[in-house]
Amino acid sequence: RVLQEAGRALVQEFLPGPEWLVDFFRAEDGLATVTRVVVREGVTQVAEPPDGLVASTRRLVDVAGFRGAGQVQFLCRGSAFCVHDVNLRVTFGVAAAIGAGLDIPRLAVEQALGLPIAVPSCTKTVRYVWLGGEARQLLGSGPPSTAQPSAGTFARELVLAALLPRRILDPVSLADPLVLAAAVRRALAALGSRLR
Repeated sequence: RVLQEAGRALVQEFLPGPEWLVDFFRAEDGLATVTRVVVREGVTQVAEPPDGLVASTRRLVDVAGFRGAGQVQFLCRGSAFCVHDVNLRVTFGVAAAIGAGLDIPRLAVEQALGLPIAVPSCTKTVRYVWLGGEARQLLGSGPPSTAQPSAGTFARELVLAALLPRRILDPVSLADPLVLAAAVRRALAALGSRLR
């Protein structure tokens, strides 16, 4: 149908290998990165990057002459990294980079204000759990996944993300008393309005 309407189509090659995300901030004096591997839909793990991954990111950013926040998404074909997407902005999932020690929004504000920026070294490991993605996968309404989580896996991820350090539950962490209190207040208010 696309060919009939447009006469031609650009088709992206399907790459079944692992997906890597490189969150970065590029300042005048260097590039700070946090690399994450996609464990499955809704869950990423900050991990040591494979050889060449950060260097590929650095080349892309340097060629563009870009300064600021961004993310490069790579898909693997064997031992080669293929660029899938480049986002030159603060991206979805930035909480994982912050948890690993790269506070991208703070650095972006400092850069905008013309303040001196110290590019940090990020060595912490965090696991990022996207609540919405996990729930859609569990209910079978999300995009197909090669590793759909079971109910037990889903519940375990949520409990670990909420209670243990170095795990981040997005959109919020239930380990934060203020967030938990706000969630309880909203639930009680909703229940009260239904009872009335």
